[in-house]
Amino acid sequence: MHKSNEKNKKYLQYYFHSSESLGSTLKAFFQVNYEASYIKEGFYQFYHNPGSQVVLVAHLDTIHQELPTKIFQGAGNTFSAKEGIGADDRNGVIATVELFRRSVDSGKPVPSIIFTYGEELGGIGVRKLAEDRELVGLLKQKHLFIEFDRRGAHDFVTYNNKNKELYQVLTDVGFKEARGSYTDIVTLADATGVMGVNISAGYYNAHTKQELSNFDELFFNIDRIETLLPVFEHNQYFIEEPVADIDSTADLVRIAYAEAFENYITMQSMHGIEHSISIEAITGLYPDYIDEYEEIEYLLEYAKDVDVLAVNKQPIIEHEYEQMELI
Repeated sequence: MHKSNEKNKKYLQYYFHSSESLGSTLKAFFQVNYEASYIKEGFYQFYHNPGSQVVLVAHLDTIHQELPTKIFQGAGNTFSAKEGIGADDRNGVIATVELFRRSVDSGKPVPSIIFTYGEELGGIGVRKLAEDRELVGLLKQKHLFIEFDRRGAHDFVTYNNKNKELYQVLTDVGFKEARGSYTDIVTLADATGVMGVNISAGYYNAHTKQELSNFDELFFNIDRIETLLPVFEHNQYFIEEPVADIDSTADLVRIAYAEAFENYITMQSMHGIEHSISIEAITGLYPDYIDEYEEIEYLLEYAKDVDVLAVNKQPIIEHEYEQMELI
């Protein structure tokens, strides 16, 4: 497992910066490392490598209004900040930069990269990119979009799109299919017909000040995706089966309540309150008009993992990290 080291300390600096500051630093770094850059300030940065068929995606904005002043390390190589650490989606940025560096060091194809702004406001940046016919034309030639913007340790989400071969590749290395509401790859897949996958980035309690970032889980998934990059370079994953959304409102409400339930359980455990998972506990937080048995069963199964997670993520502070040079 990845323990705290100099590289991890460097990556912790990503949490201290505003989206504008981080974006400016990344732009200066990546523009000299890619032969083609397409940048629309305040919306997106697209670094294109024609020699790679994989595109890594991350969004630079977070939901938090305040930037961290100190980062605290807890048990299990987890990190938090009293203002909210912003791991959604700074962990995705970290994963993107780390995979770029590993590709360069190994001499393997270096994936193209897209950084977006405004994902938390409904995908403002990526929607602007999708309006550019030239860029969409380039992206239609790619094999897969990969975004690390999912809570937890083992999930992958493809939203309303399916590809059986991609499903098999991901489950073979231990990922589990899950459901989600939206992130940038949804818009990219819709615009190009190319599959996108959202990977767990090792964060929990997103959009709250109790947000936690687990570097062990994040880097474990970086390792897993790194081993799959040659497969993704070789095979193109087109959307085979757009999933019919029978009741999108109910689906979004279910997801929202699942996230709320995750936060509830985690906060209970962080304050030393024992919590047992039960149908009664779930239905108390679940709307009556979509309380069908199959939905309750889904949420029950989901909550079991969350309860175990919360007990093992007690915020025992071992170290404090302060801001230093970013790159």
